[in-house]
Amino acid sequence: MRTSKKNLFVNGKVKIERNVKNDGQGIIDNSRQIQMLEDERGQRSHKIFDGSLPENFKRFAEKSSLSELPNFNVDDEAKRINMLLPKSVLNRLGKFQSEKVRNYFVFCEENRERIKIIDKITADVIKKLSAEKFAFSIHETKYRIMAAGVLETITEDEATKAMERAGLIKLEQIERNGKNTKDIYLTTKENIEIEEAIIQRLKAGKGKIKNSILTMEESQDALIRAEARAKKQGLKSADFTITDQDGGSGEQAEAVYHILVSNDQYICVDGLAGTGKTTMMERLKWIADEQGIEIKGVCFTGKAADGLESESGIKSTTIHSFLNKLEGKKSTNNNEIKQEWDFSYVEKCNGREIWAVDEAGLVDMRLMNQLQKAAEARGAQVLLLGDPDQLPPVGAGEPMRQMIEAGMATAHLYDIRRQKDAELLQAVRESVQGDHLKTFETLDNKGCYLEIKDKKERLKAITEKMTALSIGEYKKNLLLVSTNADRKSYNQSIRAEHVNRGEIENGKNFKIIVRIGEKDRQEERNFARKDRIIFTANDRRMGVMNGTMATIEKIIGDEITARTDAGQIISWNMEKYNSIDYAYAVTNYKAQGMTFEKVIADMNTKSAPQTRNALYVDISLAKSEAVVYTDNKETLERQTREFAKKITSKDFSKKMAAMRKHEGISNNDRYHATNEDPAKKLEKALAQIEKHSRPPAIVEMWEQK
Repeated sequence: MRTSKKNLFVNGKVKIERNVKNDGQGIIDNSRQIQMLEDERGQRSHKIFDGSLPENFKRFAEKSSLSELPNFNVDDEAKRINMLLPKSVLNRLGKFQSEKVRNYFVFCEENRERIKIIDKITADVIKKLSAEKFAFSIHETKYRIMAAGVLETITEDEATKAMERAGLIKLEQIERNGKNTKDIYLTTKENIEIEEAIIQRLKAGKGKIKNSILTMEESQDALIRAEARAKKQGLKSADFTITDQDGGSGEQAEAVYHILVSNDQYICVDGLAGTGKTTMMERLKWIADEQGIEIKGVCFTGKAADGLESESGIKSTTIHSFLNKLEGKKSTNNNEIKQEWDFSYVEKCNGREIWAVDEAGLVDMRLMNQLQKAAEARGAQVLLLGDPDQLPPVGAGEPMRQMIEAGMATAHLYDIRRQKDAELLQAVRESVQGDHLKTFETLDNKGCYLEIKDKKERLKAITEKMTALSIGEYKKNLLLVSTNADRKSYNQSIRAEHVNRGEIENGKNFKIIVRIGEKDRQEERNFARKDRIIFTANDRRMGVMNGTMATIEKIIGDEITARTDAGQIISWNMEKYNSIDYAYAVTNYKAQGMTFEKVIADMNTKSAPQTRNALYVDISLAKSEAVVYTDNKETLERQTREFAKKITSKDFSKKMAAMRKHEGISNNDRYHATNEDPAKKLEKALAQIEKHSRPPAIVEMWEQK
């Protein structure tokens, strides 16, 4: 074994201290001490040696005493003098070093199972974090690991070591608006690869669709026939002209042409809320039927699928249900919430097939990645419909926005038609394209912007406002909240008031399934005739999807019959399907894409930070009136100043460019805890050595031992 300063002083195992005495006549610095820091087993109960030991070190493990350990021989006199210590002292130090190796080896063996447990907890935490966000801070990751491992009493040091072993990619600080955040962010190799794959498929899909591509002239003629059909049949949608005739802007017509003439595999219609995307899709469906083009609705939410199918005639389902069915495996449960599918047995489509993805702004990058894989296997064209400025995905990334920025062929709709009230229309426009303070000013002037600081008082006021409606009016009116806790409180309060008045019976108690994050739990609810309910899980056999709203018409035993807002009668047994809840109040995520006459929103700044996206979505769902309640106007106006955007690779442009330059992820890109840098510790120890001269007292001290 070589003798060097590094062997003896690395990691602070040998420390030099100045011994300063005061003999009454002044302070005299007459000696220095070298103190051996023995690693007592009891003093490092949480420290884990996580590296593998060389084979020649393992022979130390069975040595029971210090005397049995090999000597630390020094043959080079110059080296010994340079180390300021005699040969006997170096031999003694060598025994301590050998004992340290033995103790580390034994400790590692004893704690191997603990390391496995900690690594499994860490892997689970990172899997969840990477599904939620493209990147996550060091602090958040460490906290989540310690919280998940609370029963294992995982320490901060153990969490840090586990993060290093996990092979995370270090992305530095977020770069936004010319400023960097304080937090350092991490991500996974998989997240980087998924995001890059989405953009690569987008670029590879340019000009890939070959069948049934119309010319502009053919598209224009086909739309004229479709408009004439709507008027001839006296359809309600005929009042909404999508051409530049009869007061229309023509934006929707241009979007139809954009879809019909495009041969790109991935195309988009980016439209503000209420710009007539669904009416446009109705006309597109008629033209597609005429031209032999098949359109399928593949929506993020069940409610979006319901709306697209009922208003446009396009057969629609949720993305998860669609991919489950497309995969076609016999063992697949069509109601299962999956994250990955196998499309190796999917057959190519005959002719042109368009998948219309409504509310595409809610689709996260992992689901978009799977949807693209399916489209590649099927040879289908993917049409994204939505608005990236509405609520962002719950999961990681913002693929719709990123695909638009990467050059996806996109038509834009700005002509808002939903709002009947001119002042409300202006408030909606300001919320998304102008000054958000003017939105609040407009609502305030109409008496529709109210501050009630006390939570109980605000609950009471909103309950009174909602229960002023008759039971039958809930189909056209909605209460929006930001959190599931608020949703539960309002549902209980509103329903209790209707029961007290005798408008709803005190019905029968049922066990229902409530999903909290990724876990399901049972809770009890009392349901009766006239109750407003929402289905919270897809069931293809029943014909319901997550987000479908309905009113209960009768209850016999465990059998419930309800009428959906689309007019469909559904009956089911609560012993077999119990994924329902009250729908007097819903979260804005659940409601995005719906339309109501009146909307009341409790924008509570304490339950969850509000965003400009939430303000825009909440008031844009209303046709005639939107009322905003809050606990603090000043805080709400500050919170809604900016649009919330998910973290993507764009926030780490310099780091991503550097990784692309050296064509891959190197070891230097991995996360290593800065407070464990051995090079800095060695440098500090060597600086201490050079600073002092050889102390004779130390030689005597070690020779006596």
